[in-house]
Amino acid sequence: MRLEDVDPALFKEEDNWRRYLEEQYLRLHRWFRERSLPVQNPGWRSEYVEDIVGLGYPTLLGD
Repeated sequence: MRLEDVDPALFKEEDNWRRYLEEQYLRLHRWFRERSLPVQNPGWRSEYVEDIVGLGYPTLLGD
């Protein structure tokens, strides 16, 4: 059973936080790239996306 089916309000709150954190990650990612600095732990992004997409949720970080 999915969280949005059990508690839609809690799901919306969690979804908003996840989106906020993804936006912050993208902001920091751009900052590193603009300065030609290596992104720390780049594998984290693909693992995160794999997990989120696997759960059936959208993500700003790619597919």
